[in-house]
Amino acid sequence: MEPDRLKEMQEGIAEAKGVSLFREYTEAEAADFLEMHVRTLAQMRREGRVGFVRKGPRNIRYLGVHVADFVIGSIAPAKERSAPDKCEIAPPQPKEPAERVKALTIAQRTFGRPKEV
Repeated sequence: MEPDRLKEMQEGIAEAKGVSLFREYTEAEAADFLEMHVRTLAQMRREGRVGFVRKGPRNIRYLGVHVADFVIGSIAPAKERSAPDKCEIAPPQPKEPAERVKALTIAQRTFGRPKEV
């Protein structure tokens, strides 16, 4: 992606989420911006799926740019769908009532399968 386009997207996401790109946020604040549980964000951090700043063994911070980059990386392109040549709708299949199926199953287990004549 072009650097100018990336910067434009980061700024747009930061504005939409109400974050400052270069401010530090706690794990709880970042999770709130990303609309996910704190434990989910922590797991993603451990897996290397989101950037972060380690200020100590148990002091983790996220920059607003990390939040924006995560959102940008999560954008999946839409799949192209080809239009079908002909639209066919299958007719609904008749279903046996659930009670009848249950009764038939119990009868077969109790008496065995019916013999063919």
